[in-house]
Amino acid sequence: LMNSPFVIEQAKALAAQPTVSTASDNAAKITALYREIFNRPPDSEELAIGRDYLTSTNPPDTKQLSPIEQYAQLLLLTNEVMYVD
Repeated sequence: LMNSPFVIEQAKALAAQPTVSTASDNAAKITALYREIFNRPPDSEELAIGRDYLTSTNPPDTKQLSPIEQYAQLLLLTNEVMYVD
């Protein structure tokens, strides 16, 4: 699924959501993504991991996903999304 065009499109769409794209900082963007994907806020550890990821990624190449799109793709591939009880 990592290279699936469908998942990539969904990650781009999530990053383009107004709640994510207009967020003032990375913490707000991460929180918005968690609300969109998991319907819950991130815990403190998840927020720290997200901040680290977004500040450590290289600036995007125009052909690749932006860091926030990459993070959305990563969240879509987690077990919490893949398996529903």
